[in-house]
Amino acid sequence: MPPFRNEPNFKGLRQAVLDQLASTHSRRAYAHALDSFLTWLGTQPLNRAALLRYKATLADRLSTSSINLHLAVIRKLAAEAAERKVLAPEVAAGIRNIRGARQQGTRTGNWLTADQARELIRS
Repeated sequence: MPPFRNEPNFKGLRQAVLDQLASTHSRRAYAHALDSFLTWLGTQPLNRAALLRYKATLADRLSTSSINLHLAVIRKLAAEAAERKVLAPEVAAGIRNIRGARQQGTRTGNWLTADQARELIRS
């Protein structure tokens, strides 16, 4: 089985990923990330090496949280493709195991406890 076939059913894969989301905002963010990735991917096969190259291109222009969102979307796409037997399971597993971008930094300032937050909301 080829790693990935760019076929008419591909729109169905994209829609299947989006249909898993309840939030309109998440759907919009995922759709943007999917469209961006699929445009970049073009006719290349979807595999671990391609995703690692894409991750490197994202590092030049996005924050770590945005990179991790894009990677989560692509992982979902690979899982759905494997489920529909469009992507080999071992290729999907390789994609799933790609680590996200490392987030650095520490939280600063005073953070409210859950009780303090509830009290603030009540007031």
